[in-house]
Amino acid sequence: TLVFNSSSYITSYITASWSGSTKPQSIELVVKPTYDTSINLVSGSGFKLYISGGVTFNGTINTQYGRLGLKVNGVALVNTNPYTFFDANFHTILLTKEYDGSNSDFTIYYGYAEKDRVVKKEIEYTTAANNAWESGSQIVIGGFNGELDDVKIWKSALSSSLFNIHLLDSENMIGNYISASTDDLLIRLDFEHPKNLNLTGSIKNV
Repeated sequence: TLVFNSSSYITSYITASWSGSTKPQSIELVVKPTYDTSINLVSGSGFKLYISGGVTFNGTINTQYGRLGLKVNGVALVNTNPYTFFDANFHTILLTKEYDGSNSDFTIYYGYAEKDRVVKKEIEYTTAANNAWESGSQIVIGGFNGELDDVKIWKSALSSSLFNIHLLDSENMIGNYISASTDDLLIRLDFEHPKNLNLTGSIKNV
């Protein structure tokens, strides 16, 4: 697990880069954020995935809840229903994109599991007539207080059934086809081996 702390010298964010013309079509995270009113999870050239913290129920702000949001080219495309992102559990989030030449279809899956069963799972879907996601070759992960347990960036859009598998086992690297873990997985960071990032400043892509 990588601990983020934006108010100290401990790591507050990481960057992930790739080369070539192939762009990521799935970004998968396992996170346990500390409550805040605004949290940037992932951002890149033309898009941002974030959590807006705090939801008012009966006049009282419940700090266990937040809404997952997606902005593409400065336009808010998704603002999910309230969800317990701040309940001290790790939550798996998968953002996928499929482009048909004129429109981009975005799907966000999120939930958590315990003791080999899915406890919560939600799906949000939207479409937009732009492809700003495709620009750039680097994304920034983090910029919040909390913990990051796993990162996977894929060349293709993962299916709902694959999200279920990864939700139950974050170590699982099954993709859309038999060799996907080799051919389709651009970046995988699991943070299993402790290291002082003040000394090296880098994390190995496994």
